[in-house]
Amino acid sequence: MKNRFNLPNFIMLAAAAFLLASCASGPAVKERAPDETQYDAAIEAMTLVIKENPLIAAAYNNRGNAWARKGEYKNAISDYTSAITLDPEDPDTYMNRGSAYYDLADYDAAIDDYNRAVSLNPDSSGAYYNRANAYFYKKLYNRAVADYNAALGLDPQNPRIHYGLGRANIQLRLPDRAIWDFKTSCSLAYEPACKEMDRLMGRDKLRR
Repeated sequence: MKNRFNLPNFIMLAAAAFLLASCASGPAVKERAPDETQYDAAIEAMTLVIKENPLIAAAYNNRGNAWARKGEYKNAISDYTSAITLDPEDPDTYMNRGSAYYDLADYDAAIDDYNRAVSLNPDSSGAYYNRANAYFYKKLYNRAVADYNAALGLDPQNPRIHYGLGRANIQLRLPDRAIWDFKTSCSLAYEPACKEMDRLMGRDKLRR
């Protein structure tokens, strides 16, 4: 008798393979793994899951994550869209697709997805932070500041959020606020903020 394909067990194995490949998604994460073959393995594993059962939203989402980590954002968006079609109430998938749009510099589409993520999960600091970054690159600095502050209300010890807020305040010509933001971020061991704070304080010797 042939061994039957056990879908639940296979999903667990596929998920384990993907966990080796996955990292926190979002605009703040740009690093690439030294060996991208792990992402290829995750894509292959999730493709097998989808072939067995094409109605598993998480499989499309996970495969999309692997595509995104490889920098193949259009493939990622296609998979995230399939996942959203199957499960339109999952805020994480909107976050992931928004980040893929962001990496393609399609900030309007990214903001649309982050809007949906916020509406589905208003307690997600990441959704506000990512949307703030998109607003920043659209030069909508006041909106960016509002979202960075919303993110800080949920995650006050995140140095990247303080750093983003500082950058927006620089654009709004509020250097005193920016220095405070960079100082806070630096105190949380975020090196880019320390460098930016030193640069700003060097520009104005009266500030300490």
